[in-house]
Amino acid sequence: MESRFFGGRVTKALGEVADRNGVPIGRCEGYFASWKLEDGPYPDLITPGAFAASIAEHKARGNRQVRVNWMHGRSPIGGAPIETVREDERGLFGVTEINLSTQRGAEAYSLAKQGVIVDYSVGIEAQSRSFEKTADGVEIRVISKARLYE
Repeated sequence: MESRFFGGRVTKALGEVADRNGVPIGRCEGYFASWKLEDGPYPDLITPGAFAASIAEHKARGNRQVRVNWMHGRSPIGGAPIETVREDERGLFGVTEINLSTQRGAEAYSLAKQGVIVDYSVGIEAQSRSFEKTADGVEIRVISKARLYE
């Protein structure tokens, strides 16, 4: 699995919810990845439809949420309900639920509300990829199918 920034953006802090199974959460929405090469710092391009099979697999397995980790680490701070994760014309969109009972979750949500944390990144396994050169000769990885982990 690789965790990388593919042009994801937090677009809005949606507010706090008093209870998700007894846990207070803060909700944010945004894009986990963009279809535009120029939105990310890596020479990677994810194509529309790349996540469709993975989203369907999560739903079929009954996985309620895709894990949200703190700063690419292995410390979960919440999840993205799979029913909110979808592809649209801009990229991979979803709503995250940040656990406010954890110190890191409370800090992350507070910083997102303040507008300090503005980026999402995504943990994927590139299952189908090719390499192409741009007009200026830069080699890019084109990901046409990816498994979504976090």
